[in-house]
Amino acid sequence: MVFSKAADLIKKLKLVAKQYNVFTERFNMFQNDVISDISQKILDNIPEGVKSTFESLGSDMDNTIKVIVKQVVEKLDLVSREEFDVQSEILQRTRLKLEALEKQVTALEKKLDNNSPKD
Repeated sequence: MVFSKAADLIKKLKLVAKQYNVFTERFNMFQNDVISDISQKILDNIPEGVKSTFESLGSDMDNTIKVIVKQVVEKLDLVSREEFDVQSEILQRTRLKLEALEKQVTALEKKLDNNSPKD
């Protein structure tokens, strides 16, 4: 009985970890979309003569701009309001689950202590 409850707790902890990983993936996809969007807007506003000169020097302007934008965004450590709200909600649910799991672990530990033979 105690071991099945421990197995259930482990399953729940794995679920919490999976939810965190899903959020992280969604955030990374969002960040990549923002970087691509900003880079494209910058490229769209660069005169063709400048683009062709840059490319004639053997440089890829598109990738160079993406790298620069990515560095700037990472330094700013920005998230959208929507992603912030999603993260806050996930954090709140995770916190509640963790508190419930901590209570269950404590109860199981007490039960084990009460059932263990005394020396």
